[in-house]
Amino acid sequence: MGDQPSDIERQIRNLVLDYISKPNRSVIRSLVSDTCTDCVGSVILSVSAANVDLANSESLKLARSVDPQGRRTIGVLTKLDLMDAGTNALDIITGRVYPLKLGFIGVVNRSQQDINSEKSMQDALDSESDFFRNHPAYRNIAHKNGTKYLAKTLNQVRYVFTMETWALISCIGLDESHPR
Repeated sequence: MGDQPSDIERQIRNLVLDYISKPNRSVIRSLVSDTCTDCVGSVILSVSAANVDLANSESLKLARSVDPQGRRTIGVLTKLDLMDAGTNALDIITGRVYPLKLGFIGVVNRSQQDINSEKSMQDALDSESDFFRNHPAYRNIAHKNGTKYLAKTLNQVRYVFTMETWALISCIGLDESHPR
């Protein structure tokens, strides 16, 4: 489109794969390969629309190609509010269809109409919360879904990964600021 190169999809795919394939802790991993098999590498945020077949999700395919056990992938399901009447994504969100160690989190974003009518982010977050609290399939897991829960989860995962990294660095003596 426009000024974009004809192979833009391939370039984006390669960029994403390059980023999510590289372990952030390659030195640590090679030195203590058996110590922390679950904590090496980038955290992968795999975003998929809930109103399409998850088997066709490019995001999940890419994540699975570099994280086959789903140990460092967080699945995010968008557009839960746009699913066909009588359907829901409960089995996906609860990990029964596509298990991920860090789980799936459902979110409901502002619609184009919300954006055009200048719906505030706070009002959008309130609407999202109402959606989960009132939806028959999601009301029992409403506290584990939504943008606020996603942000909280990402902060927790980042903290854990950081602490594990520092523990490994200290353990093998790579941290020169703290003598052994």
